[in-house]
Amino acid sequence: MRIRLKKFIFNPLKVNSFLLWNQAGHCIVIDPGCHHVAEQKILSDFIKAMNIKPMAILLTHGHMDHIAGTRFVSNTYGVDIYVHEKEEINQGKNEYDAHLHKVNLDGSDLSAAKTFSGGQQLSFGGLNLTVIHTPGHTMGSVCFYEPSRHWLFTGDTLTKGSLGFSHDGYLQLMHTLKQEVLSLPEDTVFFFGHGPESSMAEEKEHNSFFQRMMKSP
Repeated sequence: MRIRLKKFIFNPLKVNSFLLWNQAGHCIVIDPGCHHVAEQKILSDFIKAMNIKPMAILLTHGHMDHIAGTRFVSNTYGVDIYVHEKEEINQGKNEYDAHLHKVNLDGSDLSAAKTFSGGQQLSFGGLNLTVIHTPGHTMGSVCFYEPSRHWLFTGDTLTKGSLGFSHDGYLQLMHTLKQEVLSLPEDTVFFFGHGPESSMAEEKEHNSFFQRMMKSP
């Protein structure tokens, strides 16, 4: 069943938010960052125009810029929010950072979110994603891999040409990426949490971290 994709760029931190849907009209929302009414309308108008139905909200991690639209999407479409079981949500810090960066959380709170684990296969209405746990940016940071199209949604684990900021250093993150990501197909497309897309081939050629991983035993 053919999978389609739409990227939105939301809030002052320019978060990439994604919709994935299939021919049956079932849809997954990844990292909804729509933080005010105008952005929420952009998202809902597109969903209405495409006649698709959100089935779940999946989060690559719990930082405020990636979750700002969760309350809106969850309430509007009656869907659950999912985050990795090891993610440590600091709502107070999220609210402080949101104020600092002028992001409106609009009441978004992940206290009722359901959880998944690394390696788990998530399935919603015929849409299937594999969870790759990549702790570093946060304890519960993950990538989502869509196997039929070879799409990898990295959140802030990766950025184009580099790695995302890691609070615990990069050695463990690089080990995880070597084991779990570097082995993905060469035509894998990377959809980052911020910025333009890339590919496995491009990152292997230009990303010094990938080059180090390829050379390491």
